[in-house]
Amino acid sequence: MSQSHQHRFQALTASLEKFAPIWRTSAFKNQRPQWTLQYPQLADSLLELSDEQLRTLEHSPEQLHGFLHTHLAEYGSLLAAIQLPKNSRTITPPKFSDIGIPGRKWQQILAFLATPHTNSCSTTNLELVDWCAGKAHLGRVAALIRHTPLTAIEYNSALCEEGLKLAQKSQTKAEFICADVLSSRIEFSSNQEVMALHACGDLHRKLLANWKQSDSAKLVLAPCCYEKWLKDDYFPLSTQGIEHNLNLTPAMVKLAMQETVTAPEREQILRHKLQTARLAFDILQRQVRGVDEYWQTPSLALSKAHLPVEELVQLMAQHKGLSLPAEVNYIELQCSANTRYQQSRRLGLAAQGFRRALELWLVSDLALYLEQDDILVELHEFCERSLTPRNIQLTAFRR
Repeated sequence: MSQSHQHRFQALTASLEKFAPIWRTSAFKNQRPQWTLQYPQLADSLLELSDEQLRTLEHSPEQLHGFLHTHLAEYGSLLAAIQLPKNSRTITPPKFSDIGIPGRKWQQILAFLATPHTNSCSTTNLELVDWCAGKAHLGRVAALIRHTPLTAIEYNSALCEEGLKLAQKSQTKAEFICADVLSSRIEFSSNQEVMALHACGDLHRKLLANWKQSDSAKLVLAPCCYEKWLKDDYFPLSTQGIEHNLNLTPAMVKLAMQETVTAPEREQILRHKLQTARLAFDILQRQVRGVDEYWQTPSLALSKAHLPVEELVQLMAQHKGLSLPAEVNYIELQCSANTRYQQSRRLGLAAQGFRRALELWLVSDLALYLEQDDILVELHEFCERSLTPRNIQLTAFRR
C-alpha cells in the first residue's frame, strides 16, 4: 500500500480537523461565524479587502492560500499535502477526431489522455471502456489514437444513438451499451481499460466497486460532483476513511465544488444578484419569524435574476409559506443585503481556502479503498484549473 497516499490522507485529516470551525461554518448563512472569535485578525483582514483584492483571491487559489498562510499557523502542512504531480505532456490527435466535441471538452480530453503513468507500459493495447460515456467523446478519441475497439456505457438512449453516429463518421469501432449503471452490475474483462472523465458522485463510486471486483487491468478516472445523490453525510469507502471520518454533510462536500473559474463573467454577476436576493429574504424572514437562524430555500434559476429583489423575496416567501408584512422597505432591505453579501464573500474566502484539501481528502479515500486490494494507484493533475477545476486524475493498475 502506497505510503504517499496514506501520509497525504493523514496530513489532510489532521489539517481539516484543526481548522474545522472555519470550513464547517457558512459565512453566507451566519453573519458573524464563530471562527471569527478564534481568529479575529484573519476576520478583520478579510473584511478590509478592497473589491479588487477580493476578486483576485476569489479567482486565484494560489494567492488565497498565500494570504491564509500568513494568518494561520500550521496552514503550511495543508499546502504541502495538496500538491500533486502535474501533466506537462501533449498529444497529437488524429485528424477530424474532434468532430462534434465542444472546444473546452476537447482540450480536457486531450489533457486527460496525455497524462503519463508510471505503470503504463504493459497496458497500451487494451480495449477501451468509456463509463457513463454520453456521446463517448473521450472513448472515441482514445480509440482512434490507440487503434483499439471501444465499448461505451451510457444511460441515455438518445446519447447512445448520437454517439454511435459520431463513431461511424470517424470510423471508430464502437459498441454502445445503454444501461443504468447504478442499478445493474457491469462486467469488465482483463483485456479492458476503463475510462471516466468527470463521473459524478455515486457514478464514480459504483465504478470503483465494479472495477475492483473485475479483472480489468487499468482504470483512469477524473471524479466530479462528489455530493451527487447524497441524502445523508458522506460515507468514506476506505478503512482509513471510516476510522478517521470527517462526518461531512452534503453542504460540506459541495464546498469542494464551489469554484467559478470557468463560468462566464455574466453568469457570475447573475449568481451574485440571486445570492443577494436570498440574503434579503434571510434578513426579512428572521425579523418576521422572530427566529435568528438561516432558513434554507430552494435554488433559484439564473433566468430569475432579471426580476427585482422585491419579487424574488416574495417568491421565496411563497415557497416557504411565509406571510410578509404589507409594508416592507425593499430599498433599505436590498441595501442591507448588499452589505451582508459583501461581508459574506470576504469571510467566505477562509472556507474556500480548504476546498482543494477537502477534494483531495475525498479522492485519497478512493485511492486507499483501491489500495486495500493491493492495487497500484497514482494521482495527477491532468490539466490547469482554468480548463476545469475538477482536474484530479486517479489511475489504478493491477499488480
